Amino acid sequence: MRKADYDQRYVSFDYFPKDFILEQWSEGKTITSFNYESGKWYFVFSKLGKYSRESYSLKYDFPEDWIYEKRQDGYNCTSITFGDKKWIVVMSKPENSEDRLTFESVKKGSINDITEFIEYKWGYGYFITHVAFGNGEWVVVMAKNTGYRHQVYRYQSAFPEEWIDKYYKQEYRITGLTYSGKTWFVVMSKIPNPPGEICFYNENTPSDFLQKYWDKGYRVVLLKNSLPLE
Repeated sequence: MRKADYDQRYVSFDYFPKDFILEQWSEGKTITSFNYESGKWYFVFSKLGKYSRESYSLKYDFPEDWIYEKRQDGYNCTSITFGDKKWIVVMSKPENSEDRLTFESVKKGSINDITEFIEYKWGYGYFITHVAFGNGEWVVVMAKNTGYRHQVYRYQSAFPEEWIDKYYKQEYRITGLTYSGKTWFVVMSKIPNPPGEICFYNENTPSDFLQKYWDKGYRVVLLKNSLPLE
């Protein structure tokens, strides 16, 4: 969760909530983060005022062609997860063209494949914007014009709390997070004027827990599960 000031809502469903998503869009909210575990979908919607349009793809196969088409229409990839045997990718169109990410690149494969890709792309000024795992594959999205100044990542079996604390002290913030069921993959980035941020590792995320920190001025930026997928 990160210090911010905008309306936010956390909800859960036993089914994928197509109609509810449309309702939130009509109220000016967009999907900030989402997750699937134990047969339930969990969504965070936020009124950021940053995006004019949003679209999503829910498919068994990873929608690389659809992502490319949306990129050509000025959309950014804003969220990816895998749940209920499907990939869901959210693409959002910035109100301001200056907020559009440039040269987004997608890589799928083993963890070695994506880390080699990351190291290579870093050399050309790209930064990780999303990392996800599903259907036996890792996925990473990288882009330019992210606003990040520097970036690190770590993957290991246990949640890397000490590593996260180490980079918090150096004013990094968590900008990517996923779990395969065996491996956590966490990305931290240097961002301009970093706001306060706190990270919680809990098996459950009850609404009353979130409300406590909403009242303190924090907002959810990433929501991920800790259940087996591999």
